[in-house]
Parts: sequence; structure tokens; C-alpha cells
Amino acid sequence: MEPGSVPHATAHNTPVGLRSPLHFEIRGSGPDLVMLHGGAGGIADLAELRERLGTGRRVISPDQRGHGRSSGEGEISYAAQAVDTAALLDELNVRNADVLGWSDGGIVGLLLTRDRPDLVGRLIAISANAALSSRHGPDLRLEDLGRISASVLYLAADADIVPLEHTVAMVRATPGAHLAIVPDADHHLVLKRVDEVAAIVERFLTG
Repeated sequence: MEPGSVPHATAHNTPVGLRSPLHFEIRGSGPDLVMLHGGAGGIADLAELRERLGTGRRVISPDQRGHGRSSGEGEISYAAQAVDTAALLDELNVRNADVLGWSDGGIVGLLLTRDRPDLVGRLIAISANAALSSRHGPDLRLEDLGRISASVLYLAADADIVPLEHTVAMVRATPGAHLAIVPDADHHLVLKRVDEVAAIVERFLTG
């Protein structure tokens, strides 16, 4: 059996025979919502949020390379994960999807939106950051955000690990971006404050 020819997940309506090395799950039907987990995590991290947002949507959830049930071959970087995600979405014939990413997944979502605008219609970047200095952080500078044409919601906690002033700077650098802050919350708001996060995301997607 050739690489990529085995089923990638057991969820309902998941295609088989794709070339992508990523393990992924697809649940439901309707407009596409791609959910990208954080660093050192996997699909299960966003399970509760997926349950709340999944009604009336086809939710695509990949394990990034070196995470969850995906292999760790090759470079594990934000850029590589964005390329992997784009390749998977191309194989699934996804275009103009809603994309939600938390933490590292939010960074991957921003890179995907910057580099493949055909794939992303709207982006929810939760607790994400651009490069905080010229030597540290992802290959994503504040000035790069001006190239994004999709509608973007930046969602963060008031006690996030990403400084609030940095999140505000990202909003200002992104044309037409929206900002939502969850009070009395921390970086793990998608786990600890899932109902509030889901409500904010739902308003953005249906507003």
C-alpha cells in the first residue's frame, strides 16, 4: 500500500486515499470550518469547541506534523505546518473556508491566510502572535499582516501569554480586523472558557 493510501481517521465522511501524511478528522456537513490545534497538542484539544461549533458545518481537524497521530518527519516549524495544511486542503478541494486556530494553530492560520488567500475566507486567530522581535517568533511580522485580505477575528484572554499590546498591534496591522478579549481568562481559554469562546466565534461567523 502506497504512502497516504490508508484512511486518516475514522470520523464519519472522512475521505481515504489522500497523499497528505497528516492524520485528520472530518465531521458533519455544510460550510467548511478548519480547526488548528496548539503546540504540543492535537485534535482532542479542541474537541469541546468543535462540538459547540460543528452544527451545520463540515469541520476539518488535522493533527499537525509531529503532533497527535501525525508523523514527525521533517522540519516542525510554523511555515512547514502551514504548507502541510494548505496541501491537505487542496487535496480536499477546500476553498474559502473558515479557519480557527489556537495559539500555535493561530499562527499557522495567519501564515495560511497570508500565503494562500484562496483557501481562507475568514480566520479566527486565538491567542496568536506575530514575531515579537527580529530574532524570536514565527516568520510573520506585523507588516506582513497588511497583506491579509480575509476577515480576521483576533480573540485573546486578558491574562494571555501574548501581551495585550501586541494583540492590539496585530489588529491595527490587519485590514478590517476585529478584536475580542475574554476577561478573567488565560491562554487556555479554549479549554476553560469554551462556552464564551464558542459564542464569540459564532457571532463572528454568523454576523
